[in-house]
Amino acid sequence: MTQHANPVVIERHGSHVALVRLNVPSRLNAMDEPMAIAFSDAIREIGRDSGIKCVVITGEGRAFSAGGALEMIDRFIEVGPSAMRERIRAFYGRFLAVRELAVPTIAAVSGVAVGAGACLAAACDMRLVAENARFSFGFVKLGIGLGMGSSYFLQRLVGSARAAEFIYTGRMVTADEAREIGLANRIVPTGALVEAALALATEIASHGGPTLRLLKSALRQGENDSLDACLEREAALQSLSFELEDTIEGVAAAREKREPHFKDR
Repeated sequence: MTQHANPVVIERHGSHVALVRLNVPSRLNAMDEPMAIAFSDAIREIGRDSGIKCVVITGEGRAFSAGGALEMIDRFIEVGPSAMRERIRAFYGRFLAVRELAVPTIAAVSGVAVGAGACLAAACDMRLVAENARFSFGFVKLGIGLGMGSSYFLQRLVGSARAAEFIYTGRMVTADEAREIGLANRIVPTGALVEAALALATEIASHGGPTLRLLKSALRQGENDSLDACLEREAALQSLSFELEDTIEGVAAAREKREPHFKDR
């Protein structure tokens, strides 16, 4: 397979927003091991940048991602079950490194998001979709088992019954249906997708970085916990926020009926 020099590209927008593009439009951003390595490297680079407060993930060209590259799947089949399992698990982990980011993430989905590509979008905190967006968790159409966390993400987003329908049929989900069932936050005109995602990211990034990290930590850890466990964690995290300068500023701004001016401290 032809190797692409930059299968993943990072762009900085303003002081606090990063845009990550899957950058192999000639094959609809199909995902292979070189792209996986480049993606995890990009996520680590962003994670080291304390100035970044929100991240947008998108695909260059006509698609978000057509899923796992068929040539890669062929190689996995050739090497046998034991070696294949290790390589597949590593592949998952590199793309799902997006879950390790301490700041909010937005998937900006245009065109198809299929299989592993749909899972990458589902792994983000929010999804903005273009009018032409279509999702498919179509592992069944390839005759292969679920992958890339689909059994985890999809049920939590749309419920077990809808997840079962999408998994067992592999059918395409339109942008309208995705919004209706909670897979997408909102639909925007196709040509304005990235602009809208960056605008949302900029709005989020206008708030204090330490506060955003505390909020994301509480949401992420609360996905599988009991109410009591969530209350204990929220009490601990909220008490930490009372030591932040941004908290003092936020409360003062509310009292004075003005916009706060956060300093990320």
